[in-house]
Amino acid sequence: MACHDTSARAVRFRPDATNEWDRVPAEIQNKILAHAGVPTVRLNGRVSDTCTLSDAEILELLQHIFEHEWQGDFATMPQDKIQISRLREPFRSLRTCSMHARVKLLGLKFLENGLDQAAILNMWTDLVDFDSPKQLGYTAAQCGGIAMLQHFVDERKVVSLEGEHARLAGLSGQLGLLKWLAACMPEGS
Repeated sequence: MACHDTSARAVRFRPDATNEWDRVPAEIQNKILAHAGVPTVRLNGRVSDTCTLSDAEILELLQHIFEHEWQGDFATMPQDKIQISRLREPFRSLRTCSMHARVKLLGLKFLENGLDQAAILNMWTDLVDFDSPKQLGYTAAQCGGIAMLQHFVDERKVVSLEGEHARLAGLSGQLGLLKWLAACMPEGS
């Protein structure tokens, strides 16, 4: 990545440091970070604020945060740079309610759809907002949430399957959900 800042922010060796990373001499930190992936580099403050992260790097960063239940400060994240349309992929990695709650506390409007997708994929029925069930059904179709869509239709009875579900599933490449819809929907719909 071209935006590494390996000299200006290097931490000097401190034997009294409270974490192991701070005890690593700066020149070794720089060598490690020169070969590290985007999450490691970004989370260690080595990406300048003016650096433009690619969509792939942003997705990798978010996926890493969610998979590893990152406990860092979200204020260090490039929040203005992660407003992209393909956010559903990293939210597949969000697997705990505690991380879901931390991301929701950020109050970032553009993350709401991803949070809904994570709740749908993990069957966290208590975390979805049933005030707009039609939109929830569409979100479930987009992310391939067959179990939750079935729950909305059969148990909650808040969603009726329609052609829009199939269209959204198709546009999102959700083949499994399309097959399920073909089996469930009335013939001709």
